Amino acid sequence: MVMSSCLMVTFLAMFLSCNGSHHVPRRTAYREGDIMLGGLFDLHQSAGDNGTCRDLHATNLGYAEAMIFAIESINDNNTLLPNVTLGFDIQDYCLSPAIAVESAYELVVKSDHRFFTRKLHKLERGQRVGQI
Repeated sequence: MVMSSCLMVTFLAMFLSCNGSHHVPRRTAYREGDIMLGGLFDLHQSAGDNGTCRDLHATNLGYAEAMIFAIESINDNNTLLPNVTLGFDIQDYCLSPAIAVESAYELVVKSDHRFFTRKLHKLERGQRVGQI
């Protein structure tokens, strides 16, 4: 739970420390896992022509934090998914349809690669776990 709290504080500080327009990396929060869950959130308003994002959406930041909290809660409970760790790849698309489509495509391509290279004994190759 301490790890969860540290991640939340780091995640929040990263967004609140920015003033005005700033460049936001697409990958906002990431943790490796046996099964990866991707999340696309509009954490900032409108992407400018130069790839900058403006003004934090605090409510949507809460949704991303809720996703992290839910995944970490599942990982902390040894009876829910024994010997399997969920990971996450959360990306900010800044209300830009172009960034959203590109990020969604990247999540699908990366998830297929990771899924096919993982050694999960009870899951068969080609069986999609899911996208959020």
